[in-house]
Amino acid sequence: MRKREREEAQRLYKKKKMEAFKVLSKKTRKGQPNLNLQMEYLLQKIQETS
Repeated sequence: MRKREREEAQRLYKKKKMEAFKVLSKKTRKGQPNLNLQMEYLLQKIQETS
């Protein structure tokens, strides 16, 4: 039972981390990081905690 809970928690963690990576790794046409997406991600993260 504990093992199943731990595996489920790990699966959710990996899924959330992968979604964040996809957003943060986006680049512009010139190869620069897309700061607008990074700022939106940080704002969303702040709003979740408050």
